[in-house]
Amino acid sequence: MNFAENLRRIRRMKDYTMKDLSNLTLIDEYTISLCEANLYDPTLSQIISLARTLKVSVSELIGEV
Repeated sequence: MNFAENLRRIRRMKDYTMKDLSNLTLIDEYTISLCEANLYDPTLSQIISLARTLKVSVSELIGEV
């Protein structure tokens, strides 16, 4: 799986909406939707923030595991 698929899958597993995730990470909801659609490559700081909020490793989030 790639980053977009992992982000969507993990977010749903944790029962977060895009709006929830946006509020917790301070990443715009539109940006999260673009990430999940594989239309935007997030910055490293955004990836780290998403991983911390979702309580997964960066490796798991980006699909290296």
